[in-house]
Amino acid sequence: ARVDDDEVTNYMINLSNALEETRKERFIGWYHGHPFDVETYSHCFLSGMDISTQLAWQINLDAKWVAIVVDPLRSLAKQEPQFGAFRCYPPQFSPPANECPDGTIVLD
Repeated sequence: ARVDDDEVTNYMINLSNALEETRKERFIGWYHGHPFDVETYSHCFLSGMDISTQLAWQINLDAKWVAIVVDPLRSLAKQEPQFGAFRCYPPQFSPPANECPDGTIVLD
């Protein structure tokens, strides 16, 4: 059975707050895997559901919250870790003209 998103969010917020009160560590993000077939391209990406989840964490816990996606089958096939780390732009974000996601500027 799928756990309600609000229930998970509230649990993570409460756990994060409790951790900060008792330890010097804190959560910096979450990870999960996309174990699809081994193909020529990586499965390290954020799905639509992942983007919604990531934005909720960034808004509710920390704007610097990180999502890590692991491609376990491709990692095994290549004999090295295959993963990506992501953050999402907030919905109101308007990027500068001609700026790519990596921050480079493309001149026309």
